[in-house]
Amino acid sequence: MANDPVFRVDAAAVVSDIIAGEAVMLHRVSGDYFSTDGVGCLIWEWIGGGQSRGSILNGLNQRFATDPAKIETAVDAFLADLVKHKLIYEIDRDVGTLTKASFAQQPKSAFTTPILHVYSDIRRMILLDPIHDVAEVGWPIPAKVSTP
Repeated sequence: MANDPVFRVDAAAVVSDIIAGEAVMLHRVSGDYFSTDGVGCLIWEWIGGGQSRGSILNGLNQRFATDPAKIETAVDAFLADLVKHKLIYEIDRDVGTLTKASFAQQPKSAFTTPILHVYSDIRRMILLDPIHDVAEVGWPIPAKVSTP
């Protein structure tokens, strides 16, 4: 479906893992790292599984007792944030679909808006070349830059 986009994690630039219900991502080019939990972690997991936007919305609507329009707005904003930070990009095919049976036995819970937390505090350290840009004592001590 042309209006049901599918996103893929930019595996060439992004390393991620899910640890205790929190998705943690490192963008190796920008040096920023990110985290999201709860609904955001579910969405990240489903993106990794090749789910389409529509499939993600369907899965969330089955799982959470919230107005579908609120879920759609929150998901679109979250996906836009992931794209803006170059963690994901749109592709043109759907790998799988979340089915109603996935959540049929679970009671619906309250929906919380997914949030992508962005951390730039160690960007300089991540982007250091561990051989050329460090002091003689080695990484993670950056070399002093001489000013003219």
